[in-house]
Amino acid sequence: MTKRRAHLLRTRGRTTATAVATTAVAVLLAGCGGGADGGQPQGTPNASAEPCGVADSLVFANGAGPSTLDPGTIDQSASTYIQPAYEPLIRRDQDGEYVPALATEWGYVGEGNTTFQLTLRDGVTFADGGELTAQGVVDHFTYLQQAGGSSSALLAGWTFTVDGPMQLTIQMAAPNPILEELLSQDWVIGMVISPVALQDPSELGTTTAGAGQYVLDPARTVAGDTYVYTANPDYWDPSAVHYDELTIRVIANPNSLLSAMQTGEVDAGIGDFTTASAARGAGLQVAAQPTVWQGLGLFDRAGSISAPLADQRVRQAINYAIDREAVTTALYAGDGVATSEIALPGSDDFNEDTADRYAYDPDEARRLLAEAGYPDGFTLDVLSTDFASIGTAGQAVAGQLEQVGITVNLVQEEVNSYITDLFSASYPAAAVGLGSPPVHISATLAVAPTGPFNPFRTEDAELADLYTQAAAAAPEERTALNQQIVARVQELAWFAPVTFTPVYYYGSTTTGGLVVSEKNRLLDPVDLFSTEC
Repeated sequence: MTKRRAHLLRTRGRTTATAVATTAVAVLLAGCGGGADGGQPQGTPNASAEPCGVADSLVFANGAGPSTLDPGTIDQSASTYIQPAYEPLIRRDQDGEYVPALATEWGYVGEGNTTFQLTLRDGVTFADGGELTAQGVVDHFTYLQQAGGSSSALLAGWTFTVDGPMQLTIQMAAPNPILEELLSQDWVIGMVISPVALQDPSELGTTTAGAGQYVLDPARTVAGDTYVYTANPDYWDPSAVHYDELTIRVIANPNSLLSAMQTGEVDAGIGDFTTASAARGAGLQVAAQPTVWQGLGLFDRAGSISAPLADQRVRQAINYAIDREAVTTALYAGDGVATSEIALPGSDDFNEDTADRYAYDPDEARRLLAEAGYPDGFTLDVLSTDFASIGTAGQAVAGQLEQVGITVNLVQEEVNSYITDLFSASYPAAAVGLGSPPVHISATLAVAPTGPFNPFRTEDAELADLYTQAAAAAPEERTALNQQIVARVQELAWFAPVTFTPVYYYGSTTTGGLVVSEKNRLLDPVDLFSTEC
């Protein structure tokens, strides 16, 4: 068994697309894990520090709270609130490597990436006294499949076999090459629920029943505001518990979050590009990892609403008209990365050979527009929203497109209307902010004809063939195929990516473990520690 190791694109797209529609773009916005070959950590002064021991408490701030704590129905974007209490089957460490957690061995069986076997850790108990067994993990997966939450679609078509007390096999209906990723703490489905709690899951929305480092204290928790967790005395690896108590506070306003950090009310938290400069000026630690690409989705590729977009030359002209370096510098002052690809520079999926395909060239943009029959340009309606700063890059490039004759009519909507109109193909183009998960996920979400970010159901036979090959390929072959997918999407100009925007994390001067990189882009609060006890 190796440690890492067809359906058509439209079939797989149907599965994951449902998950994203349910979570209202949260999965892609989160960016999730990695799939990179390394990259320099976006470190802080304490990046190489060591824990002082077990400190009293950590207060971590997040901009939005969860609607529930039930792993079966929680939104993927709110997984920060269950990460402290639920141990994953496989853990992604801060170097981006997959290491044992509840599972000690795992891997694909045979070829084709459809069968995956796990061997579990002996002697693990959950906070409610339940015991870890293979049957319990199968019951956990079955509960998630039936709960109807955003994670259920990720398990569609999965069946399970208990091979022994501590061993199970997952059989998938279609190739899935990223099981390590999906079973890590970056995704809800790998965070195993106690078999005791599953006997009556009605309490899971307000309590926790995992085998993680911490246990929620419901008596001191105020839903939507403050979530208090105490150290789990029975956690299988006591050296990984860095605090007696961990609190997550919901602070929606970025300026209020910064103020709370400056006054010492909060030790660490998720920052924002609008306060990053002030945070650095205040002496806080700031880690910034480019994760979410902002730009335009050129969705109406058949020209049903906007005839010009049916011509590939027009979509390419839009890409040539954008000065990505200027926009990235103006908006993110060195923290962002200019891009015309949907894959993050530095990741395995990034295609170095086509990185400069759309180098800024307004003259080429005008030439292509004239060749396509639009020498005087045209007007393009672009859906946009302020949510998560999605519309920022769209506003920035509107002026650049006007210089080549394209008048952008930005239609600003609040996030729920934006999601509805985007997914229902109401506009020919939209300002988008999409995360950078592995190509297997991003392709099903944004490239497959059933994907929510392909609302006009565009198909391309070459992309479908590449995807089918990549899904079943061994790791050493899959990287090249993924890069070909990225290059093909770029050639077709289905999107006009502009910049990979950073996810910011702030930390006090005594907080350690504030490290992210291309390979591990999202911070898990349980990895933080104090340098002074």
